[in-house]
Amino acid sequence: MGTVQWELGDFGKAQEALVKALRLNPGALQAIFELANIAVREHRDADAVPLLEQFLDAQPDALAARADLGRAYLHLERYEKAVEELGKAATADQQGDIHYQLATALKKLGRDQEAQRAMRASRQIREADLERARKRKAQPN
Repeated sequence: MGTVQWELGDFGKAQEALVKALRLNPGALQAIFELANIAVREHRDADAVPLLEQFLDAQPDALAARADLGRAYLHLERYEKAVEELGKAATADQQGDIHYQLATALKKLGRDQEAQRAMRASRQIREADLERARKRKAQPN
């Protein structure tokens, strides 16, 4: 039930259901990820980090969780860790946001050339995403 509410964007109800699910099964990875994702979306990054680390211990290749962890570290001004996690998640970037956040963290570290490359990649990904959306919209039903 929590997953359905999470997918619908009803994070308050989702969080309640997910907490209950974790009481019944503390190792429920999907519930852990979804609670962490809600925490990041609500800028409760300090709450999200241990959940994401726990999730990634079991699912180290989960790029969405890596992106969320990188975003949480960025918000917490832990820029080195943000770069590490966002760099790992960059291959999953479909809208340019991961590269944008990576550029932001790199800039904060004074790594300007790398930040510029990440920003260019973000723009290219965003432009490609917009072009795909235009093509879908132009296609007859």
